[in-house]
Amino acid sequence: MLSDALLSGQTVFIGTLIFADFADLPIRAAFADRPVVVPAGLAGADADCAGQRFDPINSDIIDVGEIEEGRDGSGNISITLAADPERTPELLSAIDDPALYDGRPVKLWFVVFDAAGTALGLRPPKVGYMTLPRVQASRDGLRIVMDCEDWLAIAAAEPHAGNYLEQQLFDPGDASAAATLGMGQQAPQVPFSPPADNPYYQVP
Repeated sequence: MLSDALLSGQTVFIGTLIFADFADLPIRAAFADRPVVVPAGLAGADADCAGQRFDPINSDIIDVGEIEEGRDGSGNISITLAADPERTPELLSAIDDPALYDGRPVKLWFVVFDAAGTALGLRPPKVGYMTLPRVQASRDGLRIVMDCEDWLAIAAAEPHAGNYLEQQLFDPGDASAAATLGMGQQAPQVPFSPPADNPYYQVP
């Protein structure tokens, strides 16, 4: 955590670390003026940052949009990646393969580090999960905007034209949904017979 004592040190610097868990090539970068190394034993450091080096990167290459934060804790992150068909063709081909990014995490940490680039403190990360990217084209080149939803937004999302038969997508051995629907369709329809002693159903 970033305590008052830590922030009041004689020489401390503040930056942001980003980790994007692309399956083929994870990205670790620092919005800072020097490389930042997170010690393995630093409080609050998880497996995605502990013992890792985050090299400084220009916002022209990777940019982080405004972090949304709802009152219920939900919110989204968007990251923008510069894409050059000649210098980074692998990036453009990667967005055609959702298995490399869909549902994988992006983490942002606010970090305090010293003059040597050693992280002294981290705030708990803001985490989002990558969804479908958008490609923006302009005279300055191509940029890929990756929207990242946090788990609360995903959990609260409405189903997308789904039905009970999709149960097997999540549990291949479970055929209960199909069996239940089949039983319902085969059940005989019993005609409604109003009770003879009920005045509301008596025909005048």
